[in-house]
Amino acid sequence: MSGFTRFIIPAIVALAVTTTGCQGQKKTTDIGATMKGEKASLAGKNWKLESLSGVPVVGRNAAGEAYIKFGADSNRISGNTGCNNFFGSYNLPAPGKITIKQVGSTKRACPNMDVEMNYLKALNTATNYSVSGDMLMLNDGDNKELAKFRAR
Repeated sequence: MSGFTRFIIPAIVALAVTTTGCQGQKKTTDIGATMKGEKASLAGKNWKLESLSGVPVVGRNAAGEAYIKFGADSNRISGNTGCNNFFGSYNLPAPGKITIKQVGSTKRACPNMDVEMNYLKALNTATNYSVSGDMLMLNDGDNKELAKFRAR
């Protein structure tokens, strides 16, 4: 084998190994930064309840309008059902995914408690969410609309 061949063959093998190794690397994203952006899109706003399962929520009840607020520095939620105050926690396990749990509320009796019951049920069953402009949608696992809110 000539000196040139002894040099070229190892160089070609080294280049092939290096190139093949680079192709196997996948681009990664900073999930922490993504989730901070997701949280920022929810936090710092009062989200007024507009509809439940596509049915508009109209008017005010004894305690005012129904809304939800997401904590920016904590994973806490708070709000009003239109009758009672509520509180709980939320988690954003992945982009577009949400879990709301440990929801509790005050126990005042008001007319039209159906809105309150359906609202709290929607919060407890939501698994997906999306924000588009000033609108927030909470959806179930089949992407069926549970609740729609408008930022105010």
